Amino acid sequence: MKTYCVAFIGCGRIASLHAGGYKANPQCKVVALTDVKEEAATAFAAKHEFGDAVLYTDYKKMLRQAKPDIVSICLWTGLHAQVVKDCAAAGVQAIHCEKPMAASWKDALAMAKAARKAGVQLTFNHQRRKLPAFQAARTLVKEGAIGKLLRIESFNPMNILDWGTHVVDMTFKMNGDVPVTRVLGQIDVRQGGSWFGLPYEQSAIGWLTFANGVTAVIQSGEQKEMSLGFRLHGTEGDIEILDAEPHLRIRRKGRSTWQAVKVKGNLHDAGDVHMKAVMRDITDGLSKGRKLELSVDHALRATEVIYAWFESALQRQTVELPLKPTSTTYLTVATASGAKSR
Repeated sequence: MKTYCVAFIGCGRIASLHAGGYKANPQCKVVALTDVKEEAATAFAAKHEFGDAVLYTDYKKMLRQAKPDIVSICLWTGLHAQVVKDCAAAGVQAIHCEKPMAASWKDALAMAKAARKAGVQLTFNHQRRKLPAFQAARTLVKEGAIGKLLRIESFNPMNILDWGTHVVDMTFKMNGDVPVTRVLGQIDVRQGGSWFGLPYEQSAIGWLTFANGVTAVIQSGEQKEMSLGFRLHGTEGDIEILDAEPHLRIRRKGRSTWQAVKVKGNLHDAGDVHMKAVMRDITDGLSKGRKLELSVDHALRATEVIYAWFESALQRQTVELPLKPTSTTYLTVATASGAKSR
């Protein structure tokens, strides 16, 4: 069994989520930890018992000296694009990057292009794809438990770039990752915030049309029915994926009551089951050539929808996909509307 040398770039809170998955994978050995704050790398090494890992404050030096097979990038969104390109150029075999992909659609496309040119396996941490609640819901849809899927309602807490990347990605998963053909979106720019250096909105709504005719409405912000969740409407019933218990339930054809479906964990966590599955996918992709559910292709589709959403709000019209390379972001929309950035 081949063992892969793993390095971290960024040793903050989110890196601990990755660490558990690598520690549980016998094919992975963490050999290098990189953070601009040496004390952060030291604390991370102690917390996760990575005593043999070499500590760095310069990721480029780490790439030259450690020559890792796999790199986990756990940095702020605005830093992703350049670091991914540098890792690809350094000959890393697999790059696993935190979400969201990038601070612009142009950057997201450039990251994917760099990875493909270098023959690098690139994945993004849409780890909710591995949570039992979502996997069970998708299985019910595939089995025809609610007939033909017609419409999806998705509810996002706020911030359609950061939190929304999970919700858009899971909306894709529920419809079998069928492409979206058009996006109509609006954003309320009267109140915003900043998250890891990027400004964001606190209220938005998007309407997606998929290539198979399924439609989805995504509501984002505080003024909605639920903070986080999904409703799947079919010709013969409905499914709800809920933040509150029961986390999954189904109402079948001809029934007025809901039936709870027992699943492990919730919509955020299932112990370490989902991260074990994420890291196993990464090593299986390298050693067995398996298709990756957290692939850059899936991440690009979710990211494209989000930036098309911004573009639609800016143009005040439906945007047809594929989306052309654009620098439009939430800040572009807010500035054009006369809102002050925060």
